[in-house]
Amino acid sequence: MALFNNKLKVPVRAVLLMIALLTVYVVYVRQNDWKSGWVPVVIALAVTLVLYNWRFGAVMAVASLIPAAALAQRALASDTYSYSARLEAWTIIWEIIKVNPVLGLGPANYYYYTPLFPIRGYFVNFNSHSQYVDLVAQTGILGLIVFVWFFFEVGRVGWRLYRSKVSDPFARAYILAALGGFVATLVAGFLGDWVIPFFYNVAMYGFRSTMLSWVFLGGLVALATILKLAAPPSPNSDSRAPNKS
Repeated sequence: MALFNNKLKVPVRAVLLMIALLTVYVVYVRQNDWKSGWVPVVIALAVTLVLYNWRFGAVMAVASLIPAAALAQRALASDTYSYSARLEAWTIIWEIIKVNPVLGLGPANYYYYTPLFPIRGYFVNFNSHSQYVDLVAQTGILGLIVFVWFFFEVGRVGWRLYRSKVSDPFARAYILAALGGFVATLVAGFLGDWVIPFFYNVAMYGFRSTMLSWVFLGGLVALATILKLAAPPSPNSDSRAPNKS
């Protein structure tokens, strides 16, 4: 809203921009070790700016090639243990998934079978730390297909809104931000269960964090319905019933 809603007064846009900058500062500077916090934020901002103006996005992409490469290298170097542990966990969970790969083992059930398989010498409960591995483990390949289908349809709604060139500044800003958040949400799923939270990993805190993505995506679908209802009738359609008298 601070960048794209020109209907707002300058002081209001300044306050919103300050809140956004403070949020980025907290997740990137104060909580830099938490990759699930700042990586989706960076992606959401990049996608939003590219959608707003692809030329500006192209310039930013070229200008950020070297910093982005250095940033990715530093992120991987600081998280080598976590990355290797996740790969090992996925390998073990796949052995559990083989019991029923089509329908999965049911909600949270795989978590109770993990102590049967040692991970780095320990017989403990653990989870996948991946939304997509979790989906297959709990609901099978069928559940993953439904999940992908749902987000495909939501993304298609958002893309149609974007292509429709909505004139209202609020609606246009919301569409751009929601599409940026849409891509960031899917990426966040690779970093952890940040779309459909797994209680034995992120506890109740995860539900509080993931709720916002569902709210904004729901707002995107609601906006599509509102604009459809508000659209003027087609000039080729007859708005009056035929006179049969």
